[in-house]
Amino acid sequence: MFAKELADMTGPLPGPAHISALLSRAGVGDRGELTIVDAVNACDETWLRKIHSAQALSVVTLPIHFAISRKLETGDQESWVAGWAAAAELNPKQSLSPIAIGRLFYRERLLMKLSTG
Repeated sequence: MFAKELADMTGPLPGPAHISALLSRAGVGDRGELTIVDAVNACDETWLRKIHSAQALSVVTLPIHFAISRKLETGDQESWVAGWAAAAELNPKQSLSPIAIGRLFYRERLLMKLSTG
């Protein structure tokens, strides 16, 4: 959620080089492992609906946002995963640090800003 807020506040693109420090300061850790599936499923559905974009989402350039779209489409925490993973060609069990997922989400938000002007 904090990565989305930071992306919304970023003016000159490509954004600050110190995004990891900002995420860390907000309490997003670099220890432990988290999957994109777990991160998406942990988010409140109301919040996901607020940030969901009506624009066509590329599974290649926006895999996390595509995952959000699939989750909202199915309305549950499990049935969206297989289709998303196949389309994105990603292992749904691949884990990253929470801060790495935050950086990826932040970059996707910036990419979306570029495409919408």
